[in-house]
Amino acid sequence: MQKRNLGNVDLNLLVPLQSLLRHRNVSRAAESLGMSQPAMSNSLRRLRSLLDDQLLVRIGNKYELTARAAGLQGRVDELLNSLTNQILEQPGFEPAESNRRFVVGASASTAITALRPVMKSLEAVAPGISFKAMDLPRDPDSILGGQEVDLILVPEHLPVEHPRERLYQEEWVIIASTDNPLARTPLKRSTLSAAPFAVYEQDGLRVHAMQLLAAEGIHVQSRFICDNFLTMMHTVEESELLAVIQGSIARRYATSSNLVILDSPVPFRPFGIDMVWNPRNLDDPAITWLRDQFRSYHQQPARTRTGYSFAE
Repeated sequence: MQKRNLGNVDLNLLVPLQSLLRHRNVSRAAESLGMSQPAMSNSLRRLRSLLDDQLLVRIGNKYELTARAAGLQGRVDELLNSLTNQILEQPGFEPAESNRRFVVGASASTAITALRPVMKSLEAVAPGISFKAMDLPRDPDSILGGQEVDLILVPEHLPVEHPRERLYQEEWVIIASTDNPLARTPLKRSTLSAAPFAVYEQDGLRVHAMQLLAAEGIHVQSRFICDNFLTMMHTVEESELLAVIQGSIARRYATSSNLVILDSPVPFRPFGIDMVWNPRNLDDPAITWLRDQFRSYHQQPARTRTGYSFAE
């Protein structure tokens, strides 16, 4: 049997068909849809022609469904319910039942201080949810062009074209090994100029804390350069090097890594860590929920946080 081309079928007839099959009466079917009786009679006539079946037949003083119509009733209900729930209505999101994997772009250090505590806080309420972390490229907007990345976490000075929201304030601190003699006395500007440094650098650019030192006439000796703060931090261990890193990651690992945080003779301006979401997923209820979780954790006072905190 040759299949019909749906392009030649008026799918608007499905709703009157459902009502006719349900009520088995033209007048009641018309009333349920707010249609006139002549309009519903016209729909029944067109349906009979389309389906090559009478659909409703008079038996005594009432109408009954034909065998074809009776077989269609459940399928029409299922089809229209599916259309309403899966296409016309925005799907909901149940985190406790979801196995969704969220993809978050962030530097290694920001993934530890911003993403990991959120993951920890969700273990009980959303045990099936998982995360994938992606390194941030020099141009973070480039990874928001497709569907894969759900949101990114970027420092405030990194430009992006998409909407962004401040999550928390971060700071720069100077670290040294506990065995470093410089850790035993207050740092001076002249000390910074003379001391060897481990320096973060990406594509020839340094963090604005190092740029501030240079603007103050303090040109540090770069003994080691890398583009990963965790590598830089561990390189400072048991060495004579100083380094400038984020305060949150320094406080998290200072004790276990035999590092100490030193007071800088040049004040560093705090900076924000922002959440930027993929505009393609703006109406996705799962992404809305995820953004709420980041807000809930990072925008509440540190003393009330559960799991990991910046004070640890």
